[in-house]
Amino acid sequence: RESDLLPVMNQIVNDYPQLKLSSLPHLGDPPHIEFSLRGEAAEVEQAMQLIKQAIDQAGFVWTNQLIQ
Repeated sequence: RESDLLPVMNQIVNDYPQLKLSSLPHLGDPPHIEFSLRGEAAEVEQAMQLIKQAIDQAGFVWTNQLIQ
């Protein structure tokens, strides 16, 4: 659930104010959330690591899709 990841999303917004974070929940089968970060590459990578760690800790599965 997206609400399970709100703490890390808020952390990213606070710690990386120059990044643009978006989260698109999908209620399909299976339900999933698409996260997007835009900004300077090194900061995007740091922030994405936080999201991945939070997803792992919540017991969810994630996949990487890099779009340039």
